[in-house]
Order: sequence, then structure tokens, then C-alpha cells
Amino acid sequence: MVGLSLAIALFGVGARFVVIERGSLEDMAAATFDGRGSAVSAGSQRILNDMGLWGPLFSEATAIIEIRVADGSSPLFLHYDHRDMDQGPFGWIVENANIRPMLATEVSDRGLPVSEKAALSAVQFYPSYALLDLSDGRSVNAKLVVAADGRHSAMRKMAGIDAVSWSYPQTGIVCAVQHEISHGGIAHEHFLLSGPFAILPMTRNRSSIVWAERNKLDDASYLNRKPFTWHNSTGFKRWRHFYSNPDSDSLNAYSWVAAYDSTVKSG
Repeated sequence: MVGLSLAIALFGVGARFVVIERGSLEDMAAATFDGRGSAVSAGSQRILNDMGLWGPLFSEATAIIEIRVADGSSPLFLHYDHRDMDQGPFGWIVENANIRPMLATEVSDRGLPVSEKAALSAVQFYPSYALLDLSDGRSVNAKLVVAADGRHSAMRKMAGIDAVSWSYPQTGIVCAVQHEISHGGIAHEHFLLSGPFAILPMTRNRSSIVWAERNKLDDASYLNRKPFTWHNSTGFKRWRHFYSNPDSDSLNAYSWVAAYDSTVKSG
């Protein structure tokens, strides 16, 4: 998503470039719900709006008008209200399944140069440019190469940029739930011993759940349980008005890994 967003911005200022996409725009346009969403800050929303990308997303975005942060079992919480800022919502929650098709459609409709279904095979660096060899036999040379190919970036490795990474003994569980009462545009962040538990408001009176738990919960039999059962069994009585998202009978689990460029020096 980052790569295509940057490409659209560059296209808007008349820059010469090409997008190397190992997948296809058609597949991206057919993306379905996988439990994940993105929090779009107020600043990022303004940038997307200037690029002409916010209009297609607006109907699928939910404004965050309040944020509540709680620690452990404390009945108290920090409360942030957008009215105190007098600058509109803190941000918006948009499903990735809406962002990806929008970007693919915009790239296609605007006629951006894209090399689809082409993976990076090798890269050679010269004083004033880089030469990229693609899996389909083509080559591209450029003065600037942007690596937007994820945490396991092939471009980063070929450029010789080392990264330090480690796995956390946690699994990130994500899903969507439907509310019986209005979520009110309120985002909840609950810090528990096993990790954070976030409730992020979405369209159609749903919320995205981002739940960090011990790795032992990354078990098929456990993941197939209903979110309602989980919340009651783990003591979250305050959220008993949740029940399973009618659009998705399954939950999604992702390993949590941290990585950073080892060449960055602090201080």
C-alpha cells in the first residue's frame, strides 16, 4: 500500500518512475477482508485528500472521535476527546480490504507505469544509478530505488542493508465484531499482562479487534471459538455486547516480529 501511494504522489508531480509489482493489480483489486485495518491519522488524511484518494475511501472510513486507554484491571482510563482539540477527528479506521482495491483502481485508471508479476532477481549499484534485473528478463535503471516490499524486503537484502529482528512470544489475533449498541466512534486501548487489546471503530457499527496473546493461543481449535466466548472467558464483561462478525466466521492470527535497520545509530 505504501509503494502504490507513493507512486500516485510521484505521478501527480510529473516524476518519471516505474512500479515493480510482484503480484497483479487485478488480484489487489479483488482483495477480501482479512481482519486488518489501518489507522489513518488526521495529517495522513489531508495528504490523501490532496492526492485525490480520500474521496473513494471516505464512505468506508470511520472517524475516531474519542480514545480511551486503560491499564490492567483498573476501572479508570485516560480519555482523549476530539472536541478538546477543535481540529476534527483524531483519525479514521479503514479496512485494508478497502484501501488495496482503491489503490489498484486508481493506479490503473490514472495510467501509472507498472511492471506486474515481476519479482526482483538482482540489483547492481553504480555511482549515479542502480540497475535492477527482474524475474521476467527485463531490466530497469533508476537514480533512486524505493524499497516498499515489506519487512522481508528483498531490495533491502540485495542492497546489503542489515536488519536486526526478533520474535515476540505473542500472537496478534485480529477480527471484526458487530455491536448491539453504537460504538460511538470510540477507540479503546487496554494494556494487559499478555499484551495490548485494542477495539477500533469501523463502518456498519463494527469494530476491529487487535488482540495480543501468548503464543499458545495460536491454536486452530482455540482460534475457531467465537469472540463472544473469548471475551466472557477472559473476563471482559464490559464488552459482552460484542458478537461474531456476520461477514467472517474465522479469525486471523499473525506472528509479531520487530525489525529495524542495524545501520541506524542512536544519539
